Amino acid sequence: GSWPTAVAAHWPDQLHGGRPFSYFNPFLASLNMAYKLDHLTFTSITGVVSYTALNEGNSDISDFTVFGGANNEFSHQISQELRVNSSFDGPLNFLAGVYYEHSHKVFVNGGIVFPQSSPFVQNLGNGPGYDSRNGQSEDWIQQSPALDNTYSVFGQLTWRITDQLIVD
Repeated sequence: GSWPTAVAAHWPDQLHGGRPFSYFNPFLASLNMAYKLDHLTFTSITGVVSYTALNEGNSDISDFTVFGGANNEFSHQISQELRVNSSFDGPLNFLAGVYYEHSHKVFVNGGIVFPQSSPFVQNLGNGPGYDSRNGQSEDWIQQSPALDNTYSVFGQLTWRITDQLIVD
């Protein structure tokens, strides 16, 4: 079933007039560049990931929509890796680099129980289904943001003892 029209009108991210739906919109891009200079190769790898995932539903799976809810996620991430790799003729070579990642996610969870008769849903001149506490229709809404910055330094030494024996 669908949510009552008045409830759906004040529900955040409700794009289909109260009908349950799921929506996923991803974006993914990467760029890998390398520059060779004699026995050194410099590499840059950049990545971008962004998506919006909306899940607006009827949690009781009935025609009456007794429990309406939403689980929505919004995510953005960018990463950058810079590294240098050697290719000397001798027995020793190396790889060294740095990595950085920035990500920001917001998970939004909300719901309404008995949307036709919720004690918080009032008609205060804005139409039935409007909650005067937050200007929306849900009985609860929780936003859980997460912000993260990751830094890393890495390296590897390769020792070619013989053509058959290599230590990394």
